[in-house]
Amino acid sequence: MTNPKHAAGKAKPQLHLIPASALIPLARVMESGASKYGAYNWRGQPVTTTTYISAAQRHLVAYLDGEDTDPESGQSHLAHVAACAMILLDAVVTGNVENDRPPPGVAGAVLSSARAGINSETRWLRKLMEETGYPVETKSADDKTE
Repeated sequence: MTNPKHAAGKAKPQLHLIPASALIPLARVMESGASKYGAYNWRGQPVTTTTYISAAQRHLVAYLDGEDTDPESGQSHLAHVAACAMILLDAVVTGNVENDRPPPGVAGAVLSSARAGINSETRWLRKLMEETGYPVETKSADDKTE
């Protein structure tokens, strides 16, 4: 006989799949942010999308460039990236986000096309631009650039 609690639990989010080892540095970054800006400050006013995307990108760039720890907070750059993503996700889910992203572009389609193997030289990009209505400049072999 199967325990009914087991079946009910399987239908719910499996939070145990989130690595506990990642939650600890994330909590340290959140503590640092609480000290600097106030606990749950992102709930008090709308969260601007580009503020957190830019912050996450700065931390990723620093990490990519070989710096593991943020010099200001003394915490992991990767934990800062996770904190930015968590705050932004919370804002989206709670409806407390100010979406100031630029108008939609074609990055997703460009990535899909590249994965699909259409990227023979720049044909895939030219094809995508034509399909989406973006102007495509064409030059003939006779055109000379000075």
